[in-house]
Amino acid sequence: MKLIAPSIAFALIFASAALATFDDPKEIPTQGESETTPPVDTNAQAPTTEEAEDVELQKLPAPMRAQVKQALAQIMQLNDPAQLHQALEAMEIQSAKLPPQAKPMMEYMKKKIQARIQQLEDGAPTDTAVVADGDAATQTTATDASEQPAVAADGDAATEMPATDAAASAPETAAIAATPAANQTPAAAQKAMDDFLYGVLAGRKELAQANATFLLEPNQVTNQQLAQMIDGAGLQERLSRAVRASKGMGELAELATQIEVRVSAGRLELSRDPARIDAAIIQLGGTMRQQSMAKSTLIAAGSYAVPALLKALFDTRNPQLQLRASQTLADIGRGAVLPLCVILPTSSPQEQVAICNIITVIHSKLAAPWLAKTVRLSTTSDVRNAASTALRSMNVANVNEVALWSTLARDYFVSRDALTPYPGESQQVVWSIESSHSILPKIVPTEIYGDIMAMQCAQEAMRLDPNAEEGLSIYLAAGLRSQTPLAKSDGTFSMESVALAAGSAQAERVLRLAREVNDPGLTLVAIQNLSKTASESMLLDSKVGNPILECLSNSSRSIRMAAALAIAQAKPQLTFLGAEKVVPILGGAIQQGNAPRTIIVASDDSQRRALEGKLSQIDCVLLASDASASAVLASLSGHGAADLIIASGGADEMKSVLNALRTNPGLSSTPMLMVIPEADEVRVDRAIRQDPKIMVWFQGRSDSEFQAAAKQLISRTIGGVEVGSSNPAAAVALQQQTLRALRDIGSLQESPLKVSDAERDLIEALSSTTGETQILVAKVLAVTPTVAAQRALIDAALSAVETQQIALLQSLSESGRLYGNQAEEKQIDRLRQALLEAKGENADALAQAYGALRVGTAQVLKLILK
Repeated sequence: MKLIAPSIAFALIFASAALATFDDPKEIPTQGESETTPPVDTNAQAPTTEEAEDVELQKLPAPMRAQVKQALAQIMQLNDPAQLHQALEAMEIQSAKLPPQAKPMMEYMKKKIQARIQQLEDGAPTDTAVVADGDAATQTTATDASEQPAVAADGDAATEMPATDAAASAPETAAIAATPAANQTPAAAQKAMDDFLYGVLAGRKELAQANATFLLEPNQVTNQQLAQMIDGAGLQERLSRAVRASKGMGELAELATQIEVRVSAGRLELSRDPARIDAAIIQLGGTMRQQSMAKSTLIAAGSYAVPALLKALFDTRNPQLQLRASQTLADIGRGAVLPLCVILPTSSPQEQVAICNIITVIHSKLAAPWLAKTVRLSTTSDVRNAASTALRSMNVANVNEVALWSTLARDYFVSRDALTPYPGESQQVVWSIESSHSILPKIVPTEIYGDIMAMQCAQEAMRLDPNAEEGLSIYLAAGLRSQTPLAKSDGTFSMESVALAAGSAQAERVLRLAREVNDPGLTLVAIQNLSKTASESMLLDSKVGNPILECLSNSSRSIRMAAALAIAQAKPQLTFLGAEKVVPILGGAIQQGNAPRTIIVASDDSQRRALEGKLSQIDCVLLASDASASAVLASLSGHGAADLIIASGGADEMKSVLNALRTNPGLSSTPMLMVIPEADEVRVDRAIRQDPKIMVWFQGRSDSEFQAAAKQLISRTIGGVEVGSSNPAAAVALQQQTLRALRDIGSLQESPLKVSDAERDLIEALSSTTGETQILVAKVLAVTPTVAAQRALIDAALSAVETQQIALLQSLSESGRLYGNQAEEKQIDRLRQALLEAKGENADALAQAYGALRVGTAQVLKLILK
């Protein structure tokens, strides 16, 4: 079966041909009008014998007759009555949109199609199609063996759907621009598209998949060509149906979705093609139909059409084109605001008035700072009046210009997605002015667009007011988040250096902004900068809202750790709000590893053991587990902070457990997974359901659901940026940095921080680490004023050998000097025996430790009188 084009596509093409026969449909003569002076048609031919016999055709104006013959030549080759019926339905819909003069042509075509349907249903031969070509009825073979599918799947050779050439059959309308040669659709690709659509809708999966794969091959067709294949042949609805139909066809669904995505991308690229935009500008001065089509093209191009429209707006030689350009810019709306604003201050007074009037119509507050700047810089009353009128329409006429710039900078930084022109795209446009007074677009990644705009607005605020602290803090925060270098004449100056040079007050402001937008990466950078520039008094000021103290309660371990390290490195000597949280947080980093440390509370023993067994499924490690909240809290003494709580029990019991755990400063913001019987679902408090740090999972559901719930909670709270999470060397470096900070804390004469709060973590690390890390742990235990700390040092020193033993004995000596002898009698006996057997430097180190412990004369005599 030969099919030159899908039936609906031809019906729509024919209808568009009827509309496009003249630039102005009013020019189409009606039936009965004299044709003594018909519209000039250079392609018209003298009536033929067959035309004379067809009275209805002869009644139509000459241009219409040409359109009818061309459309009949295509449609009459259809051999499927169902498709012809679809064509009739589509033409009925289109009839309502036609001017009265064109309806006779449409009625004639519908009669011809109905006759063809009757012929097919009566069983007439379907291997030929009668085509009225103007001279005689000729027969066109309906099957061409040379036309095979672009890609034939196995077993499909006997039945194929040849490619459509609807675009070639469509009459010329008022086209916006000729398609560049590079975008002409290859015939094989067009055929593959038709075979893909046919294969999906006919349920022939192999045929569809083979052709879809062909279309998606690298360098086969461009996105623009794909869009032209669909839109040029009127196949938009057919593609949508094919994508929906493919959902149940496995891998084909993904291929169909890829084609749909690329077609959409191609439409976007075509709408922004400079040649099409330039052609549309020219046709703004054409007929009403050309103007309408040109306007649609320019609005679709959005901000990308603004530079060309500005040239037309500023062309004083063509006032009519100026007016239409102005109207089109206003219709583009918010997409036109920024390029208009960028060029506004440097334009001529007449141009400024025109731009201000357009902005007034668009009514976007984005323009307010530029309008205020224009009012300030303008030397003519016309410009000031136009800009002031625009400001008054936005209710910002009396707002200070610095405040306008600062507010917009903040909006771009805080709400960058809301102000992004094309949020669904990967790239955005930032506008600037060239030396030639032309507006210049610069493409930037979407993820940094808001930060770049925030920096530009902040710079304007700082130019007006060198003391604009808010402008500076937004500039620094946006620069640090986007990692944008500050240009210098001799290269680049990193934004980190600029931020450090700005001092501690600005570092604190940046940290506040980072917390406001909940950006973990920027928060960590801001904490590091604050720790390098702030004094102890500023860092630990217990004022309400101190950002670094608030970070101690952040659900992210890395942020808590960074804040605790910054505070510890300040070596505080005066108490401050949240001091009790610092050392437990640091204790959590002593044990190397990044798995979340978890505590479990479950009164049911079997349920508690089951939950302990599930920890490996969610990549967590057990910190403490017990039947009650009070028992767990007691077991946490000396341990670092937990990252996750899992609690199991009835709804009322869980509420009590939550309240008990939240009273502990180290657990006040720890994420919690509640495991509750399904029967208690209706009894779970609304406050618990709405708490973002709590996830409820009901007993009896699958392990996969438990894993999904736990991982979702961890991702949402503990989340994104974990220092050293994928870098073992970074994890070791963090561990050693933490140990040095704890050592400094222990060495302070007076401090609200108590190194003993991490005693148990330190003791466990002493036995689980080796080398330099173990030595650092021993140095911290040496300044930990507890019995358990000293006894752990003795055991570790006696178990070590050679130089490692010497280093550990030095820490034991320090502990003895600071706190005296706290060893057990059997440990003293082991020390003495080791001393009797030791030689060289190890013997000296053992003797020093023995003496530092001040074991007494009797113990010394045991050495002499051995």
